[in-house]
Amino acid sequence: MARRRFQSPKPFKEGQFWWLRVWDTSVTGSRKRQRVKLAPADMPLREVQKIAAEKLRPTNQGLVLTGAAMNFGDFVNGTYIPTYLPLLSSSTQDSYNGVISKYLEPEFSRLSLRDLSRLTVQQYFSGMAGTVPYPHNLEDQGRSVFHPPLCGRCRLPD
Repeated sequence: MARRRFQSPKPFKEGQFWWLRVWDTSVTGSRKRQRVKLAPADMPLREVQKIAAEKLRPTNQGLVLTGAAMNFGDFVNGTYIPTYLPLLSSSTQDSYNGVISKYLEPEFSRLSLRDLSRLTVQQYFSGMAGTVPYPHNLEDQGRSVFHPPLCGRCRLPD
């Protein structure tokens, strides 16, 4: 078993963004140096250091986690759909897939989970009040994506 490699690179400014140079280890065993864009250049250093630590945490701990820096689209396609959606009935899966692809992914796919707050989501659903016949149904289904079920009867706390 290969030893774990701890990474602790320092963020640096270049142009309009903060960047981080990390070693990306692939499944094939080759290691490549990559530049990762962290944040706009006007963000304070301490906040950028927190984002960098959060990005490196899964690598440094040897885990694959759903961190706040992950995009909503990556979370939905990589975690929610394969893990939580199969726990629901087929009719509910079809309904949720439709809501995700038509309403949630176009609006939130580029945002990181860190940027999604209750206020952001509520403003989006409140803005839909006159455009769709039953916005409260979409809101309930959207909440399921943001707070996935542990099993058919259990829910994560709000």
